[in-house]
Amino acid sequence: MSEYKDVERPLLTQLSSMGWDVYDLGSGIPSDPATSFRSSFRRDC
Repeated sequence: MSEYKDVERPLLTQLSSMGWDVYDLGSGIPSDPATSFRSSFRRDC
């Protein structure tokens, strides 16, 4: 089962049809934080 194909992509499609701004980064883990509108992947708690 592909989580992206079977879960994430259909949700993004649904949100887009409801008027949300959707930025589909595709399957896989991004290596550049800027592609997901972050300054870093670091989690500061």
